[in-house]
Amino acid sequence: MDTRIPTYGNEYEAILPSQKHIWTHTDIIPYLDENGDAIGSINVIVDITGRKLAERALQESEERFRTMANLLPQTIFETDEKGNFTFVNSRGYVS
Repeated sequence: MDTRIPTYGNEYEAILPSQKHIWTHTDIIPYLDENGDAIGSINVIVDITGRKLAERALQESEERFRTMANLLPQTIFETDEKGNFTFVNSRGYVS
């Protein structure tokens, strides 16, 4: 607050009194008096726990896919709409 500069998009893991862990997205805007001195702040806090859990589940699913694809004896690959390779399993690197 001493800098009088707002901060946006901070993500924090918080532990509630019940010991439950949640994730929050926080914006902090200093509240200034007529002299420009910070006398408080406006805090906007949004619970993003659901999003964080979904991101983690997606990451775990992608890791399982890569592991399974790398076990296959065939070459497996993926390209984007321009034809650039976005994934090639380990078999695709064997000469």
